[in-house]
Amino acid sequence: MKLQMFLGGYMLLLVSCSNNGSSNPMNAISGEESFRMRSVELNASLKGKSISSLDSMLKQDGLLKQNGNVDDLLIFYFSLSDCFTCIEKGMAIRDSLGNGRFKSIAVLKGVRFEKAYLSRFSQLIHDEKYLIDDEIGFVQTPSLINYSNQEGIKEIYPIPIFKDSVSLKKFIDGLYEK
Repeated sequence: MKLQMFLGGYMLLLVSCSNNGSSNPMNAISGEESFRMRSVELNASLKGKSISSLDSMLKQDGLLKQNGNVDDLLIFYFSLSDCFTCIEKGMAIRDSLGNGRFKSIAVLKGVRFEKAYLSRFSQLIHDEKYLIDDEIGFVQTPSLINYSNQEGIKEIYPIPIFKDSVSLKKFIDGLYEK
């Protein structure tokens, strides 16, 4: 009896797991395509959202005057638990875009350890209490965020571990749209 129940359950598991709606394994979504789909969903859900805790941090650090505006703020949002290669990749992208049009800052979330590469940031804001995550939810880090305190989040580009020219081009094109 136990053997029959086991075999019946095993067969049901095999049938339900193998039926993904497509008999063609070439229709499976790649990791890169899945990343792009999640990126589109993230942008759709956060576009226009203001981050009051970030605005407060900008005021405290003197980057935002009392009644001032900040447009075209390029934020490198990261955590020290991110892989070093991803942080380097994100910093390289940010540096390549820092042509004077964008005010560029870095926001470090979580615990801060003294790391040599932290000195590469001229403007570093530390969000030790995860206030930004509390407002916008978890965002994959490292990420680049195009932000305005008047318009909120304009675009987010999570830095992938693979070479991604499609989503990066879309993000950069969005930065230069006006």
